[in-house]
Amino acid sequence: MMNYPFLDFDKLENSYSESLGILDQSFNKILVVGIGGSSQGSKAINHFLNEKRVQYVDHLNSVKINELLDNTQLDETGFIFVSKSGQTSETLTIFEYMIKKLDGNIDFSKNFYSFTENVSSPLRDLSIQKSIKTIELSNEIGGRFSIFSNNSLIPSFYFNKDLCTEFLNGGRKALEDKDQIKNMAEEDFKRIKNGKNIFAYLIYGDELIEIGNWRKQLYAESLGKKAKGVLPVVSEMPKDQHSLLQLYLDGPKNIFFEIMGMEYSKMNMINITLSNHLDAMSKSLSKINENTNKHIFKADDLVIEKLKEQNKLLKNDKLLHSYPHSWRSKAPLIYRATPQWFISMEKNSLRNKAIKAINDTNFYPEKGKDRLLSMIEGRPDWCVSR
Repeated sequence: MMNYPFLDFDKLENSYSESLGILDQSFNKILVVGIGGSSQGSKAINHFLNEKRVQYVDHLNSVKINELLDNTQLDETGFIFVSKSGQTSETLTIFEYMIKKLDGNIDFSKNFYSFTENVSSPLRDLSIQKSIKTIELSNEIGGRFSIFSNNSLIPSFYFNKDLCTEFLNGGRKALEDKDQIKNMAEEDFKRIKNGKNIFAYLIYGDELIEIGNWRKQLYAESLGKKAKGVLPVVSEMPKDQHSLLQLYLDGPKNIFFEIMGMEYSKMNMINITLSNHLDAMSKSLSKINENTNKHIFKADDLVIEKLKEQNKLLKNDKLLHSYPHSWRSKAPLIYRATPQWFISMEKNSLRNKAIKAINDTNFYPEKGKDRLLSMIEGRPDWCVSR
């Protein structure tokens, strides 16, 4: 099950160690030029590490590219161009553009590097012509599976080499529990067979966004074949709770979910949001994933039946009454008690400072000022965790 070149960690680690010496180790900045699997793996790792010294050009916006180059100390920067086939049109376009723009301002033989297969191709041939060093990529490993390969490891750990061994050992450890991996794949397969053809990653924590994008490509390119597959969607939470969550919970029932969150050591706003919402969302989404397809307002009959079965139903009747609705979507709401953080409006003269700030602010329309003033003037505490 695991005899794949992209998971042969000993061979991959040896290749990394051998290839690392080709790259000058004195750069203060790395620019990676690549599209899709060529760069997404290392982009996910560096985004997670918050490594700002490695930047990515995975677009054709010449204005942004020019701005990036104008703000780069060229002689202190390593340029890495990645294309497994050596024929990726976008990468070749940027490669030729930078060659023309930077000609005479940089030593291509020192600062430029091409990562590609050891066969004749436009990228490799142009690199040889310009005396640009090349680092060989395996012809056995596809781009989307290359997160443990040179095109990912070298830019990912150029400034954090001590972490590379830990990263590879993490991959080795993940393969130790083959049964768990198989079970996870089988669960996804069951969901797809049951008509769940949209896979939504609900991501809490900016550090994980590019990992979500990496997984998006992995699922889309691996499973999108012969008129089959799933559509992966990366949702940045909690922002998408206010745009997509209504659709997720009350829209078509062809979506299954995975919640990804950072485990921060210190309390912050993501921790507060997760502690308040994750449990409730997990229960709601897991019920959808289990194919129950029961909306909360349509579950009354099931609850009543359960109460009858246990001889605990005192009375069943209907009442006509007002009910709270969302002012945005007009959908009926449910209330859930959750822990909240409050600050005192009296301590440190916060109320007086807030009132002064309101009076110093122009409001359009004006009635917004009166509404906010009435809240500030009358509340003993203010909720800061909503």
